Amino acid sequence: MGKNKGAWTWVVLAGFWLCACTAYQSNVQYNRLQNPVLGEVRHQSGQFIKTHETIGHLVLREPLPLQVVDLPFNKQSYSQYVKYLKTSRRANTVPFNDSLPIAPRYVRLQLADRVELIKLLNEESNKALCDYIVQDEDYGLVGSIDFTSTDEGLAAFFNASHVFLDQDEFGKPFMMLLKNRKQHEIYFKDIQIFDSEILSFCWAEDRYHNKYITNLTPVGDRCPKGSTKKAIILEKEREHIKF
Repeated sequence: MGKNKGAWTWVVLAGFWLCACTAYQSNVQYNRLQNPVLGEVRHQSGQFIKTHETIGHLVLREPLPLQVVDLPFNKQSYSQYVKYLKTSRRANTVPFNDSLPIAPRYVRLQLADRVELIKLLNEESNKALCDYIVQDEDYGLVGSIDFTSTDEGLAAFFNASHVFLDQDEFGKPFMMLLKNRKQHEIYFKDIQIFDSEILSFCWAEDRYHNKYITNLTPVGDRCPKGSTKKAIILEKEREHIKF
């Protein structure tokens, strides 16, 4: 009876382990399907498989200018695109081969004014967001996205005189394209976003010990002197000075 009980214990534990693995894989798959959106704050977790959870979005007081970069696909970017197709279960609409005389194109869209962006992050309208993310260095801001679309969709970006990041009346972000004084709105769900760049926050303190963002750097890069990604270090340094 003791042996049977031990065997059943292992069966139950194996069942729990299988359920946990399945749940984790489902969570990974769900996070992979969440398209990154310019100006949103994401939390990166996972030592081997990086997953991202959207925490919130910037509150905009006015549209932010975006820079449109026209890029040709190469082996690296196309490999990233193929990975996106597998997780999103979409059909491949971009044929690519090294021998092609002209490579297909995609768009890199990035927040253009870093100074204005940092100023916006430190405003009262985004205080609740900053108070939430200040204690964890794994939070980051989506600073650029790589995407493709139909030929007509790509042409709309290439031919626009200006492109902005804006929000609708419900706070949902979208891209506003201007051409010949005409405005055209495109939501992020309507393009195929296959890659993005996350920017880390660099923190400092003012004379009243209020933390604020001084810079945004690519993940892996160091913050400028006088700032840090780990805001808790600022408190430790202050306590050290007291003693």
